[in-house]
Amino acid sequence: MNIELRHFKLIKAIVEKGTLSEASGVLHQTPSALSYQLKEAEFQVGAPLFDRIGKKLVINSIGQTVLKSAEVILQELETLSTEVKQHLKGEAGQIRISTECHTSYYWLPAVLKKFEQHYPHIKVNVLYNSTGHPLPLLLGGELDMMISYTYKEDHRIKQLELFRDEMVAIMATDHPLCSKAYIEAEDFTEVTLITHAPSLETANIYEELLKKKGLMPANTIHIPFTEAGIALVKAGIGIMVLPRWMLRPYHNEQELVFKPITSEGVFRRQYLSVLNNKTLPDYYHLFISYLKEELTRS
Repeated sequence: MNIELRHFKLIKAIVEKGTLSEASGVLHQTPSALSYQLKEAEFQVGAPLFDRIGKKLVINSIGQTVLKSAEVILQELETLSTEVKQHLKGEAGQIRISTECHTSYYWLPAVLKKFEQHYPHIKVNVLYNSTGHPLPLLLGGELDMMISYTYKEDHRIKQLELFRDEMVAIMATDHPLCSKAYIEAEDFTEVTLITHAPSLETANIYEELLKKKGLMPANTIHIPFTEAGIALVKAGIGIMVLPRWMLRPYHNEQELVFKPITSEGVFRRQYLSVLNNKTLPDYYHLFISYLKEELTRS
């Protein structure tokens, strides 16, 4: 059977209008052309689809069977056409995003709120379970965007530097390093480092400072939650290194002291990555601009 889309449209129009003459006004073809198409459809099915009663065409049982499929197929095509148009206009779609570090999610509420005002029908899916290792998912097409604090040498992705944030050491007021104007790399060999990173090798302060000097902290505690890490710092267990903007809620804490790291400062760069060969809809660009604006403001 090689029944075509135009045949489905014809059968539906005849049922709705009752005659070929009336159907011609809907399909914008002559009655004779539609009569020929109906014969084609019936030939492909192998049986008449309508009973001829005077000038009326009354659908028979075989025609009813074909009509059921026609209605499903035509509705699916209409839905598909609507969804494609919505995507092209930015009225529908999604952004799937993840990061290398939990701290990168602090900007999310402000960005989502602003973005939703312009694109309320675009769904932003944050894949928290991919945090730490999002690159394979980006390359596999399961992510649309990735936030990382390390530059990836990979021709398959395109990277944009979003922001450069200063890293600051945070410690209890009675910590031995409190008297120093800034913390030096060698100081970390005497302390316990409390870090969000799942391993020392992925901790930014290690990558940007300690590794380059061949140094290691005296001890390391890995904890993904900022509040829990701060509690350990207040208890004198160790020190944390966090982006300066993340410390704003703690500036009035009487039990904490903040120190720059080295006289020049230590900075972490944030990169946004997308697939190199992917054409981005307009709403991607707006989301990226809001993201960059929020990180810069922070």
